[in-house]
Amino acid sequence: LPDEDPDHDGLAELFRYLRTIDSEPTSTLARQLIDDGIELPRPESFTEESVRSKLWEVIHGLARRRNFLSSTDHLSDLELY
Repeated sequence: LPDEDPDHDGLAELFRYLRTIDSEPTSTLARQLIDDGIELPRPESFTEESVRSKLWEVIHGLARRRNFLSSTDHLSDLELY
């Protein structure tokens, strides 16, 4: 492509952007929730009765980051956590 082609500059800029994203450190949802101040105790520390409030805290934290759960009705709260 000739240097005067406007699409050439746009494509080069896109590739620079994609290389930047690809070289960024990765994270997990768990790490992001912890960074948001949500503690994530080990699942063994809960009973089926005690996990409910923590699970809802995690679900709301995920939603704030635009991550949503679906098709989880077959799991108990403890299994889902």
